[in-house]
Amino acid sequence: TGGIGTNVHKLIELFLKTETDNAGAVWNTLTPKEQKMGATFINWYKTINFKPVLIEAPLFNPVVGYAGKPDWIAALDTAQLEAVKPYLTDYSAVPTPGLKIWDFKTGAERGPQHAAQLASHLAAWNLDHTEKINGGFIVTVPRDIEDHLDITYYSEEYLTGEAYEKGVLCGLKTWFYYDSPKW
Repeated sequence: TGGIGTNVHKLIELFLKTETDNAGAVWNTLTPKEQKMGATFINWYKTINFKPVLIEAPLFNPVVGYAGKPDWIAALDTAQLEAVKPYLTDYSAVPTPGLKIWDFKTGAERGPQHAAQLASHLAAWNLDHTEKINGGFIVTVPRDIEDHLDITYYSEEYLTGEAYEKGVLCGLKTWFYYDSPKW
């Protein structure tokens, strides 16, 4: 088994694909803490009830050489956004209806690297699809607060500007580091 984040993430991925509350055999492999974290997400999901159009599938942006797998992509209408609002703890703009990129985290910290990850996924999706992503959410179930979930929203403007630039720069720096001799 993996760590807490990996285990809960597996449960959520399977739940989104099957909408089975205990997500099959994965549920039985989790610790009680991981089960509670998974249940927090599942209970929240049932209040929103969005339908992902993509779950953990690879995206590629040949322009910058980026590849990654977003947790899920799903559209939200106005009523679903109203159900999200009580959980918003931080946002770069007020969310609007439309297709969103989603990322799930179990740690307490959310930083620029998470927005850069969303931005890179958004750019890869929008390059090849007519229905464009117009924002992104990071859904966090903290490990140290029981029955708690919070959401950070990033607007399309933020994700195609500053966050995307940081993501591309970080990716290029990593590539240059690993592609250069180390002697």
